Amino acid sequence: MNQMNLLLLVCLLILLVGVLGGVAFGVWFWLRSRRRARRESSDDSSDDDSADSDRSTPSSLLFVAGANADLPAESSVLSKSATQVRLRTNTLPDHPTDTTTLAEGGAYFGLPGPCQEEATITLRGARSDLWSAAPPPVEQHNPTFGDAGYVGRPHADLLDFEHWSPAKPPKEILSLDPAPNEALDVPAGGFGGGYQMTNYVDGGGKFRLDVLPLVKGLGGEVRDSTGAVVPAAQFENLQYVAGGIGTRFVTGRLKNDAYYAHTQPAQGGPGACANNLYHYHGFRAGEVLNLANKVVGYSLDGYAIMGHNTSVLEPTMNAAGDVALTASSTSAQKPGKSGYRIKSTAAINSISSVGKDGSLRLRSVFGAPGACHCDYSYSNVTGDVSSHRLDRYNMGFVLLRDGANGTPQLEKVYVLTDDYPYSIHTKFFQGA
Repeated sequence: MNQMNLLLLVCLLILLVGVLGGVAFGVWFWLRSRRRARRESSDDSSDDDSADSDRSTPSSLLFVAGANADLPAESSVLSKSATQVRLRTNTLPDHPTDTTTLAEGGAYFGLPGPCQEEATITLRGARSDLWSAAPPPVEQHNPTFGDAGYVGRPHADLLDFEHWSPAKPPKEILSLDPAPNEALDVPAGGFGGGYQMTNYVDGGGKFRLDVLPLVKGLGGEVRDSTGAVVPAAQFENLQYVAGGIGTRFVTGRLKNDAYYAHTQPAQGGPGACANNLYHYHGFRAGEVLNLANKVVGYSLDGYAIMGHNTSVLEPTMNAAGDVALTASSTSAQKPGKSGYRIKSTAAINSISSVGKDGSLRLRSVFGAPGACHCDYSYSNVTGDVSSHRLDRYNMGFVLLRDGANGTPQLEKVYVLTDDYPYSIHTKFFQGA
């Protein structure tokens, strides 16, 4: 009798395992089918990234491991010389993506689809004649708009301070678009052109938004000039002026996924991508955050982009102390840190801007200090002896080489930072 009971129990356990396995497979197959069905149906959203409805991120989005396994990332370095790098990408990441769209509370207009791109970038980092040339002015409230470069997690075998190469391509190559085309004193979705033009009173609008402070603000990571945390509720309740399309809540409109990315809606017209283009507004590097001293991309104006906490050489600055002119290859290397700081709350509140409707408004009307580019100012003065300050363009000098046996060469580079401006505020070479 005991043997019969034991046999019955074993049979029941086997049946239970089979049922659970079938349920798990059914859930997996349903998620996969749902994703493919969405991808095959085009997204009909009328918003576009030319009015860049860039969205920043609640960090609680659900990610599914291998969600884009049926559409693998394809990235390659077609060629790399001393003066040029050629890149090819299908604009898909090699890390999991979210499975929900804006309509479902997610960050995407539509699920990411492949878009074939090739880019040829003229490299200028080693050109010493450009280091001391008069750079373009930096308008703090008005960063460079549009794509700033291409970034991706480096090849596992890429050495510190080594350029990308055909033999060591990155895991993915995605466009970096750090500055959204959105402003607090323009109705949601109505930015268009002309906000910064001088035909507006007082030189134009000054309340352009920045994506990453919105992300960090929701997580309680933005601090005012006294070091106090700016309450997350101020970012949650931050609103555009009335009269726009859809929600007035900034963080309801500016959504990014946990990798600081979202999708640009499929565009019409000759040569346009027919799929939703996945692109970064910051660089979180996926699961691997320690990319110090690694080349993680290239700017469109021709400079290598280095990972967070990259060690830079001690710079020689210009008379104003805000542009790195050169560095000695034998000087001390220390982590490069941003020279930007948030202004005092009183200073932020007193900033005025004239919107496209011609109305003059004070920054104090909106709240959430740190959300706009105008809330920050640059100073290379620091008491921190453990780091070197990057210049106003978030740039410094390192020794880079081509290949493991290449000769190290002094180059000016952009460096990603944990603090504002995080990547590229203004292109150093405006001719590109």
